[in-house]
Amino acid sequence: GDLILLRNILYTAVSADRRYGPIYNYSVAELILQSLIHHGYQVGSRAPITLLGYSGGAQIGLAAAGYLKATLRAPVQMISLGGVLNSSPAIDRIDRVCHLYGSRDGWQRFGALVFPARWRLARRSRWNCGLASGKVVSLCIGPMVHQGRRSYLDDTALLASGQSYQARTAELIGELIGALL
Repeated sequence: GDLILLRNILYTAVSADRRYGPIYNYSVAELILQSLIHHGYQVGSRAPITLLGYSGGAQIGLAAAGYLKATLRAPVQMISLGGVLNSSPAIDRIDRVCHLYGSRDGWQRFGALVFPARWRLARRSRWNCGLASGKVVSLCIGPMVHQGRRSYLDDTALLASGQSYQARTAELIGELIGALL
């Protein structure tokens, strides 16, 4: 488990790196594009694309989304589930970034601490300008933790309303996807 965590942290760091990130993120975008085409996406159809990334995968998805937007010229949004996100240049290119997080998720807060462009003092950063304009939406969806019991995908933990954490997460993701269509 610790080796997988370390590997995921390294992939996230490479994606966020100004030197190596662009090449890595372009290659991820190319893989996503190939998969979309393989599964019937028609380039030129302008059909909307939603990428969903969890934890460090949200950073990788966000960075790749900018390349997809440029290639497909279709609406593209990124949904981050507990994502560790930087202030990626992709924020300027794509249509929307929706960052869903749990109030007890320490890992998603790590991104806000480790990337200075996400600090409130960096008022002109892509992230903060996106928040101000509504292009970046950050939404606390409940008292969820990052992984395991009481996490976003736990179908046994319940909100005060009686809805499971998993059902609430799925409901919100569905609403965000529907809003882009």
